[in-house]
Amino acid sequence: MLTELYGQMRDKPVVTNPDQLWTRLGVEASSGSVVFHADAPLAAIRQAITKAVA
Repeated sequence: MLTELYGQMRDKPVVTNPDQLWTRLGVEASSGSVVFHADAPLAAIRQAITKAVA
């Protein structure tokens, strides 16, 4: 997936939408804290990024 994304973005500027990215990752600000949604389309990527390393 990231290889495809790199292929799309490497040669030209791309407009990004951070709010949409947070939603797709399943990250939501709520009442001064953060809520993670496991059913989000990119939740597996978020989980890999935030996973504790032993």
